[in-house]
Amino acid sequence: MDVLRQSNREISIDDRLDIIRINISISVLAGLVCNFAGVLPDSIKYPFYAISILFGYATIFFSLMYNAVNSKTKLYLASWMFVVMYMIIVGVVRISNDKSSFDLGNFLAQDIRYVMYFGIGIILSDKRYFSFFNSLVICLGFLSIIFGIIAIANYRFDYSAILLGSREGIWTISYILWWLSGDVFQYLYPYARIVQKQKVIGYGSLFTYFFFGLLFLKRSSLINSIFIVVITEVVRGKTGYAEKENPENRREGFGFFGLICILLIALILIKIPYTSVLIQQLILRFSSQGGFMEYDRAMEARGYFDSVGLMRTIVGEGIGSYYTTYRKINALHTGMYNTYYKGGIIYSFFVYISISRAFRGFYKARIVNRYYAVCICACSSFALSMLYEGSWTYTFGIMVISAAIAYCINSNAGGDVP
Repeated sequence: MDVLRQSNREISIDDRLDIIRINISISVLAGLVCNFAGVLPDSIKYPFYAISILFGYATIFFSLMYNAVNSKTKLYLASWMFVVMYMIIVGVVRISNDKSSFDLGNFLAQDIRYVMYFGIGIILSDKRYFSFFNSLVICLGFLSIIFGIIAIANYRFDYSAILLGSREGIWTISYILWWLSGDVFQYLYPYARIVQKQKVIGYGSLFTYFFFGLLFLKRSSLINSIFIVVITEVVRGKTGYAEKENPENRREGFGFFGLICILLIALILIKIPYTSVLIQQLILRFSSQGGFMEYDRAMEARGYFDSVGLMRTIVGEGIGSYYTTYRKINALHTGMYNTYYKGGIIYSFFVYISISRAFRGFYKARIVNRYYAVCICACSSFALSMLYEGSWTYTFGIMVISAAIAYCINSNAGGDVP
């Protein structure tokens, strides 16, 4: 213990900050390459998995061991790592009883990295790193627009496939390139509207997410895009800045949303064959569902819960263990169900308590600072998406969400902007 204290004193605050930033940057860059694992050979993707994991967990353990974050952030991070250890133990027990339940690919690509990026997001919410976090997300937003341009150049506009109801482009390079916009739009659009900075990147990332969601017939993209625009205007009114700004800025957000709506209506009315059929198929995907419990992802979850007993639901499957029905379930697609699938009551309790604590300060405060408002918008989008998506993924998008949640939990809603 004395050696640890001595080494703690020898590493200066500036050195700690630099180590954290460098490690996170390397882990995120490696994670970006890992997004393309589906089209990469094993000789490339597995080394990048290792780099992503090594530098990511080094960041977490360094933050806990060397007091590189404040006490509130450290407590929340430690709480999350307790939940992670619980899920690892459960997974080990499941695998020891049934070795076929383990899958190395899903373990490296999803489970161990998802919980890691959640922890990294908590670290980035600390005021010492929050400016770096904003810069990092802005860079990723710019890259998402570049990826969108590359994606459209590689997208096959196959009219006959769309006419038959096929979701053209799913799991192609264009689809993978689209993921990055889905990781950042729910933070960058509110950032552009509320902070009034990086508007091109903020609006561009949302448009990229929305446009390709339409091409891939993603119902969630339409809902998420509409919701983030509306909730941003609602939350923005509580910042106190809206009263002081140029009236044109107040109309900007709804103007952007209106432009998208006009574009969609125009595409329907002028009956461009491809887009007209595309929109019809998207509407059909909504109307083909019955009630909420007949929604395909709800039926997936119901099939799992009907197959296992109450005790298994309470405990969860854990990290690295995947229950097998007609396939190994790497995750239930719907977030609110997947919390029980992965970590049972303990993980579910952590997530729902975290979300409720994030909103508590917003409801109590008369006026909130701009960055708090941006984080609340991102939290709101995540909370809604938990009803129909928001599961564990192969990307680092949860890092953005966990940073927003932790910032709202550990910051004074009406306090100074970091």
